[in-house]
Amino acid sequence: MENMRQNLFSNGSTHTAIPPSASQGMMLYLFDGKAGFKTWQDKMHYYLVSINMERYLTEDPPTVPQGTTNVYAVGSMNTWAQGDYCCKGLILNRLVHDRFGLYNKSKSSKTLWLALENKYKTDESGRQRFSTTKFLNFKMVDSKQIME
Repeated sequence: MENMRQNLFSNGSTHTAIPPSASQGMMLYLFDGKAGFKTWQDKMHYYLVSINMERYLTEDPPTVPQGTTNVYAVGSMNTWAQGDYCCKGLILNRLVHDRFGLYNKSKSSKTLWLALENKYKTDESGRQRFSTTKFLNFKMVDSKQIME
């Protein structure tokens, strides 16, 4: 089954990540903090999945007990930190300048992702509730023209 997996260029490699040159065409628009967060978030998630970085949105960093000198344990922590840094950078680079400044201080991709979710999903659901309430409270009045 393993030998059935091939990358995009069919050169026999089992590495299935999309090469950076191909994934650049998938970059999405800059999020400006206004409407459309859910769509932007979904597209950003799909992009991160395509380059195999979505795990940094949900995983906590690996921990190594104090005083560990195991080269592999320390190396895995460094690798994870580098991947998380790149993932955070990709998300930040899809925010407009003023949003970038607000969220640049996030410690990890996961905290950045959760902060964006908490801020903009709440805003969007509030807007939808307002629109629904306005629609439900609509009343026809004989004295008012329809086109107004």
